[in-house]
Amino acid sequence: MHGANISCTYAFHSPVIVNNDMPEIQRNSLTKFILLKEVVMKTKKSLIVSGLCVFLMISVAHAHEWTGYRGTEGWGLGHPYQNLYNPKGIEVYSGEVIDVDTVIPMKGMSSGVHLLLLTKDKKTISVHLGPAWFIERLDTQVKKGNQIEVTGSMVIMNIEKKPGEFSAEHVLIAS
Repeated sequence: MHGANISCTYAFHSPVIVNNDMPEIQRNSLTKFILLKEVVMKTKKSLIVSGLCVFLMISVAHAHEWTGYRGTEGWGLGHPYQNLYNPKGIEVYSGEVIDVDTVIPMKGMSSGVHLLLLTKDKKTISVHLGPAWFIERLDTQVKKGNQIEVTGSMVIMNIEKKPGEFSAEHVLIAS
C-alpha cells in the first residue's frame, strides 16, 4: 500500500474511498454502487415517513363526528331529566341524612346518588344529589347521620320501585 494511488470522494455525505489504480470501469461501478445504496436508504426513510402520513390521514378520515361530551350518561344538558329542573322553583332544606343509596332516575341514565333527608319539622325529603361517577369522587362524602343543607328544585317523578312498578314521588333535584 506504500505507493497506492487512492482518492476520496463523497456520495451523499458518505466518503467513498477509491483506489485510482483500479480500472476506470471498476471505480465507476463502485461509486455507482455506493450512490445506489445511499438512494435506497433515503428511499426507505421516505417510504416510512409517507406510510406514517397515510396512516394519520386515514385515522383522521375515520374519526367520528363530535357528538357531545361523552361520559354524562344521561346527566347532561338537554336530557329529559335535566329538563325537569325548574330554576324558578328553588327550595332549600336542611336536616339529617337518614339514608344514602344509588338510584337510576330515568331510563338511559347511569346511577346517581340519592339520599333521604329528615327535616327539623320531621318531613322526609327524597334528594337526587347527582351522578354517582361525580359525587363519589368528591373530597367530602355525604353519610348517614350528617347534618346538611340542600338547595334544589322540587319535581314529581315516576320512580320504579320494583321492576314494572312505578309510583309518583316528590324529589328534590339538587343544584
